[in-house]
Order: sequence, then C-alpha cells, then structure tokens
Amino acid sequence: MFFSKMALSLSLFKKRQTYVYVILAIILIIFLFNRAKKGGDFDVFLYAGSRLLEGGNIYQPPFIKGLQYFYSPLFALLLAPFSLIPYVITEFFWLLLNIFFVYRLIVIFRMLLNLKILGYTNLNILWVASTIFLVRYIEYNVGMIQITIFLLWVCWEFINSMKNNKNIVFWSAMLALAINIKLMLLPLIPYVLYRNKIKHFFLVVGFCFFYLFIPSLFLGIERNNFLLSEWWKVINPANKEHTIEEKNGSVSLSALVPVFITNTNGDLPIKRNFISLTPQEASMILNIIRIAFVVLTLFFLGTYPFRESYSDIHIFREVSYICLIIPLIYPHQQKYAFIFLTPAIVYTIYSFILEYKHKLWNIKTPIFYSIVSCWFFIMVVFSFSGRGIVGSQLHELFAHYRLITFCAILMIIPLFIFSPCRINFNH
Repeated sequence: MFFSKMALSLSLFKKRQTYVYVILAIILIIFLFNRAKKGGDFDVFLYAGSRLLEGGNIYQPPFIKGLQYFYSPLFALLLAPFSLIPYVITEFFWLLLNIFFVYRLIVIFRMLLNLKILGYTNLNILWVASTIFLVRYIEYNVGMIQITIFLLWVCWEFINSMKNNKNIVFWSAMLALAINIKLMLLPLIPYVLYRNKIKHFFLVVGFCFFYLFIPSLFLGIERNNFLLSEWWKVINPANKEHTIEEKNGSVSLSALVPVFITNTNGDLPIKRNFISLTPQEASMILNIIRIAFVVLTLFFLGTYPFRESYSDIHIFREVSYICLIIPLIYPHQQKYAFIFLTPAIVYTIYSFILEYKHKLWNIKTPIFYSIVSCWFFIMVVFSFSGRGIVGSQLHELFAHYRLITFCAILMIIPLFIFSPCRINFNH
C-alpha cells in the first residue's frame, strides 16, 4: 500500500513537471514569435539576399533600416531563398534554432568541465550564476536577432569534434562556413595548427577558399569576384571608421583605446583623452595592444607548438581566452558580441567554486575577499549596466567611458589566476 502511494505521488509529480515544461515552452514560443515580428539585424541579412536575387550590389545603398551589410556574398546567397517568404517566419525559426544552440553549448560545457566534482548544490550555483551574469547578452542577441550565438556554437562544436576526433570533415566545413559569414572565428585556424591538428587545419583552410568561390556557380565568376572586392572594401580593418570608433555602441579595443589618447567627439560633451596623439599614432598604439592580447594567448596555451593540450579543462580555459579576446581585437563590435565571454565566465565561476571547496584560498585572508569583491564588482557592472537598470544618463556615461569594455578586459585576470594546474580537476 505504501509503495503504491509513493508510485502514484511520483507519477503525479512527473505529470505536473511535464505540464510546467509545456507551459514554459508555449510562453517561450509566444515570446520568440512576438520578437520576430518586431524584426532585427536579420532583416539586413535577408534584404541582402533579396537584393542579390535582383542583381544589386549588396554592399552599397539602399540598405534596409539604413544598416550596412558586412557579411559575405555566400551568406546572402544562402539566405536569398528565405527572403522570398515573410521575414517573420524565417526570423522566428532562427530564434528557435538559437535555443538549440544554447542547449548544445551547455551540453558541450558539461562534457569538457568535470561537473561531477561540484556536487548538486554547487552545480546549481554554477548554472544560476552564469545565467544571471549572461542573460543580458543573450537578450541582446535574441532581441536583435543576431548570428553571434550561432558562431559561438560552431566554435565549441568544432572544439568538441577536434577533441574527440569525430565528424572532422563536417565540423571543419561548419567552422569554415562560420568564418566565411563573419571573420570572428578566424583565430581558431592558428590555434588548430598550434595544437598539431594538421588534418583539421587543412580542411578548414580548404573549405574557407572553397566557400569564397562557390557562389560563382550561381552568380558567375565576374560578379562573385566583384562582390568579394566590395566586401573587402567595407570590412578592411584599415578603414578610418574601424580605426577610431568614437560614438557609443561599439565595444572593441578600437572603441576603447583611441578615445583616451586622441581628440574625439563622443556622444557626451565630456573630455575623455588624457593625451592628444594624432590618429596615426593612436592607430599604431591600438595595433600594438591588439598584438599584445594575441601574444598573451601563448601563456594560456602553456605548451610548445605542435603539441596537444594537457586535458579537457586546459582546452576549455585556452579556448575561453581566445573567445574572450575575439570581440576585443576585431573592430565594429557591438554589445551582443560579448556573448563570446560566456565560456570565460562559466570557467571563472566554476574555478571559484572549486577553489573554495578545496580551500586553496584561506577565506579569512584579505586577498581572498579582494579577489572575490573585485570580480563580483566587474561582473555586476558588466551584466547590469543596461539602460533599463541604471537609467539612461548613467548608461550613457558608462558607454562614454567604455566601462563595459574595461570589465571585459579585466575578466582576463581571474582566467589568468585560476590555472587548471592549481586544482585536481579529476578528484
């Protein structure tokens, strides 16, 4: 009798849980559909596809919503058929796919991080804290209907494939496609070579060249070459608009460094520069700092070239650093690009929990409180300095002084401190 009652209670609990999931799924679908109706950056991509069908130059006006198309001819060609149906349908299904991308990222993170050593409570702390600190950037990507979550997903699917040596050709082709669409993942190519994955390296490079010229089959060689040259004109990092980004909105180093060392006109009538260099001098310093961030990658790699990484957790940390610097070193990056900090944030919280659990820091010492307090302050500013939280005036002030970009850079410090060598991650 007792066991039958227990079985009945368990059955009722599972049914209620199913109902909750169904209700949440319905709410999510309604939310995504309403978001798709408002449109976003995906309108720009689909409009480029429609102009491609009409024979226009997709890199010259007119632009929908006045927004420049910065992506590859192949991406516009792939989206061209979808531009023939109402944009809301395509964008709704794209947002649904983003939910799948996030789910797959969680699965891959669980595989690369040894989460069993956390315990149930600490595991919940990890996911809740990560979600709280990242929800703003997930919302940016969903709200603007961007492709950045897709790029992050491809990055980690490729890393997982490379680690397990499975589906090499498919994920190499996917990484090359992501690079073709938007060059953000280009730093993964030297990383693959550094880790002695020669087959992966040549596959990715080969597919990259293949994707440049495959549109010729549909557009003709002359037109494809013309569009490639027009594409380069708008993405060339030497362009003046990519060297000094003085207005609020951009978050990369090109929006941070020059405004403090040369005279610029920001959105607020408040002086930012403490010295007045020429734009050429500012550009040189900017490139030196970019190179410094790239060179620092060697520290996180921790081995000589052409050797595999020590372990899964080492792979997670080194790729997290590469993802962290991608939105910093590339020009013309908006806030939604900081979704690339996701692995670094997850790794840092994970390491904090293990450092505390293994008592590697004496929690009574000032240094422990200093590190925790500074990191917590950085994350609060990084995650909660949105206009709807701090108000328009304070938000504009933070953007004027590039506070979020500073916080992103400071995330390197805990990533630097919490080396996998400090903890027995297989304990």
